[in-house]
Amino acid sequence: MMNAHVRTEASEAARPASSLLEVKNLTTEFRTERGTVRSLHSVSFGLGEGEALGLVGESGCGKSVTALSIMGLLPQPAGRIVSGEILFNGVDLTKLSDREMEAVRGKDIALIFQDALTSLNPVLTIERQITEAARRHLGLSPAAARRRAIEFLDLVGIPAPDKRISDYPHQFSGGMRQRVMIAMALVCGPRLLIADEPTTALDVTIQAQILELLQRLRKELSMALIMITHDLGVVAGIADRVNVMYAGHVVETGMVRQIFKNASHPYTAGLLGSIPKLDSIRGSKLQSIKGTPPDLANPPPGCPFTPRCSHAFDKCAEPPPRSSPEPAHAAECWLLEAGVNTADSRGLS
Repeated sequence: MMNAHVRTEASEAARPASSLLEVKNLTTEFRTERGTVRSLHSVSFGLGEGEALGLVGESGCGKSVTALSIMGLLPQPAGRIVSGEILFNGVDLTKLSDREMEAVRGKDIALIFQDALTSLNPVLTIERQITEAARRHLGLSPAAARRRAIEFLDLVGIPAPDKRISDYPHQFSGGMRQRVMIAMALVCGPRLLIADEPTTALDVTIQAQILELLQRLRKELSMALIMITHDLGVVAGIADRVNVMYAGHVVETGMVRQIFKNASHPYTAGLLGSIPKLDSIRGSKLQSIKGTPPDLANPPPGCPFTPRCSHAFDKCAEPPPRSSPEPAHAAECWLLEAGVNTADSRGLS
């Protein structure tokens, strides 16, 4: 049996004392040929100055939609924020006009997209692409913007930046293109950087270098970071807190050490079980989560993870409450409400 737990509100769980960003009950929908698809369900979290938050989950769980909602980049006219608030430094971004949001995007909040090759314009030099933001948001002259761009290319580890700045994206390797994307995102000195799967297309050695770079820059620039990934192993070394997302819900949130030592939602436990371990028995198979994520156009009733959960029982047909097994740690699961650990939950149905 688990320790006694207390019920908490979603908006209060694991929220930093002083928030740079506060997402409150954010609900986002897309109009499709199959009808309205709700991609985010009352998502709430906070992020403090200089803090790193990991958004983790399988493809389609709502991680990137969360980022696009914050940035005001939902595809139009299909996507829209139905309800909720996105407070950045006390200002609700959902209430800003397109022009007002353009002044925030790139300057105060920056986004690194998944694939640098498709995100960079192939017919423009690196100089043109980096200096455009610096000139627009910082009001720099062409010469000053070029100097600043070279400075940030050097900061992210591009060799001979004064020469490489005149090159085109295809003249860089995958890892170097990703560094260019990071330099482009940082050139205006944002207070918040959102990195959407920034290492997906890179080999493991380059992945490690990029993650180490992001961690170093976050500390040097006193910048908050949201790291979006499907891999809990990635956030282990870079994030302070983790939001585990599934089918548009934040099903578990807590400090990194809490998530790894005391995963309280069966989905989180499944993600952790799928991480390869050095001490695994040779020839043993990796664990996997059976089934596939639900169709968001026709989601299951109650807990969205029920069809794939080996611990599901009758109560799971109802929406689960959010409960806290320990301070700053919360999960949406009926097992917690029943005071039962996932390891001891067989036979409840």
